Amino acid sequence: MSGIILTILKIIGIILLVVIACILLVAVAILFYPVNYKVNAETNSEETTASVYISWLFQIFRFRLLYNSKEKLVYDLKILFFQILPEKEKADKKRKKGNDKKKEKKVSKNVNEKQKAEENDTKEETTRKAEQQENKHKKDEQQENKQQKDSAPKTDDIEKAVENDKSFSKKISNLVETIKKKITNLKFTFRKICDKIKEIFSGYEKFREFILSEETKETLKFLNTQRKYLFRHIKPDKSDIYLHFGTEDPSTTGEILAVLSLVYAFYPWNLNVVPDFEESCFEGKIEIKGKLQSYVFLILLWRLYGNKNIKKIIKTVTQ
Repeated sequence: MSGIILTILKIIGIILLVVIACILLVAVAILFYPVNYKVNAETNSEETTASVYISWLFQIFRFRLLYNSKEKLVYDLKILFFQILPEKEKADKKRKKGNDKKKEKKVSKNVNEKQKAEENDTKEETTRKAEQQENKHKKDEQQENKQQKDSAPKTDDIEKAVENDKSFSKKISNLVETIKKKITNLKFTFRKICDKIKEIFSGYEKFREFILSEETKETLKFLNTQRKYLFRHIKPDKSDIYLHFGTEDPSTTGEILAVLSLVYAFYPWNLNVVPDFEESCFEGKIEIKGKLQSYVFLILLWRLYGNKNIKKIIKTVTQ
């Protein structure tokens, strides 16, 4: 009996070890196996094309995206030989339903057009008769209104003069009240401006103290080192960029070229810029290949979370 129990416990232990080993293998693959990516793009006066390809874990997981300005966007996600996005069955069903609905709509349109034509003929006849009757009624009403205006007595000039005097006195009183309100509002606005100026100066002093403190200097140095660490692990293995541009005005092309020249100092890969000072054009080509590993982001987040100076700065900003 004890031997049977020991064998059952051995089997359970082996199963648990296999499960733990599988979980560890998956975690190691997620953390250390790189995600390969490839980006290609090209543009000219006729069309613009772009493609993105991402693969992971011996190309078991694959994602592809294709773009063309003259065609629709195409994308797919595959795991081994199985296509997950977009689902083929649903796409086929949607197409069939769309075709059936189009046929039904065409038939219903033809029937509705015939019915509408018949209804429009009957409506036109009824509207003509109604318009003739309305015109007769309008003419009779206009004649009656003319007779009433001629017979009605005119308003007295005295009443109009009295009403004008009252309205003039009201306008003067309203003007005086508005002037008083504006004077009081000016006093309040002047006080508010003075208070805001004091707040700005006090805030400037606090901001100056915050920037010149040792904690902020140390945090800036720390963030700069982490930026270099991240850029060293994220930078693509290959990056070729070609750009041919030009405008009708040579001065604007020169200004754009001056701005792009600043990129050379921060961009260590192949960057080829060809300006055109005579004609307006825009052409370009991009080829980028690289790898990404998730453990780099985990290490960076752990370092940022463990830094004491960052925590102090967050507390001072939130207070």
